[in-house]
Amino acid sequence: MVLRPGKNSSVGWPVNGCRRCAGCGPPEPGRLMSTDNKKIRELQQHFSRRVISDARLVVDQWYQLHRQRWQKAWFQTLQDRVERLLKSARRYERKDMEARVEPLLALLHQCDEARPPGSEMLAELADHIGHLGKLAIRQQDHTLPGLAAFAQPEVYVAIEQVDLAADMQHQLESFGISTALTPDQESLQEARAWRRPLGILIDVNFRRPGGGFDLIEAIQSEVAEPISVIFFHQGPPDMETRLRAMRAGGKGFVDVDSSLLRVVEQLERESRVSMPELYRVLVVDDSRTQAQHAAQTLNSAGMITRILADPLALLSAVDEFEPDIILMDMYMPRCNGVELATVMRQQPRYDRLPIIFLSAEEDMAKQMDALAEGGDDFLTKPVHPSLLIATVQHRCKRNRAMRFWMERDALTGLFDHTHLLQRLDQEANRAARQQTPLSFAMLDLDKFKAVNDTWGHAAGDRVLKNLSLLLRQRLRKTDVIGRYGGEEFAVIMPETEAGDAFVVLSDLLEAFGRVRHPVSDASGRRFIHCSFSGGLAQLDTDETPAELAVRADQALYQAKADGRSRLCILNP
Repeated sequence: MVLRPGKNSSVGWPVNGCRRCAGCGPPEPGRLMSTDNKKIRELQQHFSRRVISDARLVVDQWYQLHRQRWQKAWFQTLQDRVERLLKSARRYERKDMEARVEPLLALLHQCDEARPPGSEMLAELADHIGHLGKLAIRQQDHTLPGLAAFAQPEVYVAIEQVDLAADMQHQLESFGISTALTPDQESLQEARAWRRPLGILIDVNFRRPGGGFDLIEAIQSEVAEPISVIFFHQGPPDMETRLRAMRAGGKGFVDVDSSLLRVVEQLERESRVSMPELYRVLVVDDSRTQAQHAAQTLNSAGMITRILADPLALLSAVDEFEPDIILMDMYMPRCNGVELATVMRQQPRYDRLPIIFLSAEEDMAKQMDALAEGGDDFLTKPVHPSLLIATVQHRCKRNRAMRFWMERDALTGLFDHTHLLQRLDQEANRAARQQTPLSFAMLDLDKFKAVNDTWGHAAGDRVLKNLSLLLRQRLRKTDVIGRYGGEEFAVIMPETEAGDAFVVLSDLLEAFGRVRHPVSDASGRRFIHCSFSGGLAQLDTDETPAELAVRADQALYQAKADGRSRLCILNP
């Protein structure tokens, strides 16, 4: 029997395959399907989900390019999925999706299935598919309550103790993670067979000592891709227990006294759907033939390249192209690669940009000198295409990760103050160009100093991390979230009226009030609840981003003055 909050607990997974509700039970009286209009609306939403599912398949296939490389089988699968998406968009009258898919399919028809296109075409394809991904994400974020189970994968909670399972379910739901209780082996297997879960939270000793391990190992043996699992364990597990959990696909442990922060963080990573930017590689080589060969090899793995034949134009090319990495020959007219790398490293803004030397130089001493003067790696020509791709991808990935954390607050992983304001400038400019609304919110934890003074700064840090995680879980992927400073947070909400933002943040305010934060004192462990206040403002015509931020801050002060734990909108 699979149990969900707010549903009829006597109903399990449908044996006849009710695709409409995915096991959510009969509609509650007076809510779903009470009128013909609601039936029609549900059907429209249901068909909309099918279109979104097809769109996500296109995005997923494109994302596989960096692993599979541009080849016939991969390309045909991509084209088939795009054609299927176009058919479903037309069939279910999704004009917005259709308008995005038609030009994408036209571009694919211009491509050679066996030969990768150039960087310009790759960038254009990526742009179209990126728009599809954003459209699917926006639609996914506005799901009817009655259809949430259909649209969003769930976490299956396999814990026998009813009260404990219900409490964990409540905490996960507070973070916006859909859950289903599977209190016995049959219901867990039935649920898993019906639909792949986002993850499983299971007791190590489910039904019997070690039963959780046995059941998860059996489930993992039946699936092509391992399911993310968090194990519940009474007290700290020993090394043998940790090893068996790891081998069964376990991502960590939680006990009865823990907050579910670790679980939610892991599931947040598992559920994150985004359209990553293609890596950008600047190829510096005076030999046009060799540069084009390297560029085409990298294009086949979905990387954008630009060739620079004049080494003296390097700095301006870097500023204009903004590469993730430089692939550079050692010997060129007027200067060599080592000299160029030395000049790059003498300037702080280029100091961390990776440089890979690609040269026929085989003298190990000279290769070591090149690395000592600022190179990050050295590949000897001729280099195998797979090695070139793997090396460049690895360096780009590391560089992106480093840049990511340079822009982030270390505690919460959100944008820091400086980079948040930079994003606000960017979004304000975009809103002005596209003539779309933009809302900005300032949030501040209520009486946070008292939390630190009473329970210590470790407890305060957990509260900050819980709020940041809740914001990431419950807001759209297109929203920009940052830690403004101390206990203050800020949210940039593109294409959103202030009234709509108020509704979304009101739900967040209520959800955060239900989150339990673990604290400790001389009497032992306990849980506390916290709240926040918020100020909202919508970008006005001819208003600067700085002025928008000031209005949101003034609205926040008004919310504090009105009694805290509330939101306030300040109109221009």
